[in-house]
Amino acid sequence: MNQVKSILVALLVCMCTANVYAQKCKFKVDESDPFTNKRHRATTFLQLSGVPRWYITLEQKGDEYMATLNIFKLKDVRAMVTKGTIILAKLEDGNTVEFTADADATPTVNVEQLSIIVSQWTVICKLSKENLTKLSKSPIAFMRTTIGPEEVNMPDVHDKGVEKVVNFANCLLSAN
Repeated sequence: MNQVKSILVALLVCMCTANVYAQKCKFKVDESDPFTNKRHRATTFLQLSGVPRWYITLEQKGDEYMATLNIFKLKDVRAMVTKGTIILAKLEDGNTVEFTADADATPTVNVEQLSIIVSQWTVICKLSKENLTKLSKSPIAFMRTTIGPEEVNMPDVHDKGVEKVVNFANCLLSAN
C-alpha cells in the first residue's frame, strides 16, 4: 500500500511540474481572417529591457511573421528610422538576428517627469522563419541599431521579457 501511495505522489508531482513548465501560448490576437482563412496571431508588448524600456510584439499573418519593436533613447533624437534600417539582436547562444525596418518610422519625442527627454520609434519589421526559429531557441542578450548619427543600444535585458519572446516564438512556430 505504501508503494502505491509513493507512486501516486510521484505521478502527481510529475503532472504538476509538467503543468508549470508547459508552454503558454495565450495571444492578444488569435483569429482567422474570414476572407482568406489565414490565421492571425499577435502577442502583447513584451518588455525586453530596463529603462529606457524596449518592447517587442511578435505577429503572424498566414505564413508571414513580423516583429514590432518599440525603441527608446533618453535623448532628443529627431532622425527617422528609415526603411531598410537594420536592428541587430545578439542572442545568448551567440547567434545574431537581423530585424529590417519594413517602413520609415518617425520619432516621437516627449518630456517625462519634467526633465527627462525620451525619443521613441515604433519599427515594424518582417521576420523570416529562420530568424523566428533562432528567437525560439535562445533569449535576446543585447540589441543595437543606428538612427541618424546616433548609435542606439538596448539597456540591460529584462529576463522575464526575453524568456517570453522565446516562448511565443516557439508558439508561433508550433501551432500553424
